[in-house]
Amino acid sequence: MGMCFSLSFAERARAQIEEALGADNTFFTGQAVGRLPTEVEKVDHWLHHGGPEGFARREQEEGLIKPKQS
Repeated sequence: MGMCFSLSFAERARAQIEEALGADNTFFTGQAVGRLPTEVEKVDHWLHHGGPEGFARREQEEGLIKPKQS
C-alpha cells in the first residue's frame, strides 16, 4: 500500500456538495417537502438528516483518500 493523504479541503467540500445535490438526496428531500426541492432545501435536508456524519463515516470506512503524488 502506497502513501496516501486526505482529500484537500476544496475536494472534500466539493464532494459533500455533490452528495447534497445528488439524485438520492433530491429524492429524499422531495419526499420530505412534497415536490421537487430547491438546491437550498436539498442542502438543508442533507445537513439536518445525517449527511455530514454519513459522509465522514464513509470517508473513514471507505478511505476516501487519493494517492500521494511522487
